[in-house]
Amino acid sequence: ADVASLDALLSRRGWEPAWSFGLFRAERLAGLWLTGREDRREEAYCIMTGIVPGARGRGGVDAMFARVLAATSPRPHRLEVIRGNERASRAYQRLGFRATRVLHYYQLTRARAVLGEPAWPAVAEPWRPAALPPESWLAYPAAWQNRREAQRRARQHPVWLVVREGVVMRGSAVLFAESGDLAEIAVHPAARGRGIGRALLAAALRHAAPGRVVLTTVDAQ
Repeated sequence: ADVASLDALLSRRGWEPAWSFGLFRAERLAGLWLTGREDRREEAYCIMTGIVPGARGRGGVDAMFARVLAATSPRPHRLEVIRGNERASRAYQRLGFRATRVLHYYQLTRARAVLGEPAWPAVAEPWRPAALPPESWLAYPAAWQNRREAQRRARQHPVWLVVREGVVMRGSAVLFAESGDLAEIAVHPAARGRGIGRALLAAALRHAAPGRVVLTTVDAQ
């Protein structure tokens, strides 16, 4: 990723420099642990961690996490691990992390989308975080990077797509158009199964600059 993309990622995930640490060997950076902060829920989040191959297997991850814990006090820590990365899974389990949910990644390109003609008009409205539908409209709690708090922290405002029946909101989607990242899609529980989600996806594809949308943290359930 380029510097701008990295800056956007760190901002949205709530990077806290005081809770982040580097591992040094012979005065050279050999590893890092970057931590995000969310005070409303009293949680911390591992944005990214890594150690150069030549410094692995020497307790570096343990040493960095010990510093993170000392800085963050006893609050819950969260992170995600890509399935198949057994080395990382073992390391985090050794530190006390336990799997609590499985998240899936989806990508939909404009060229391959089979959505038909949406039955509902989905329009872009001015981004107003306070006007978003209640979080009870979400089928499952959002992962850290897509929470409402993370949406507000983003450097650039997302596109807010809304479906209304008359003046009543029935569904909405939050899209970071430059990257195509669909952070949230929500439909009123009583209005599901009527094509509103499909209309929101179609609108997101129209607004997404890369010609595709990605949903990075869909609960497997």
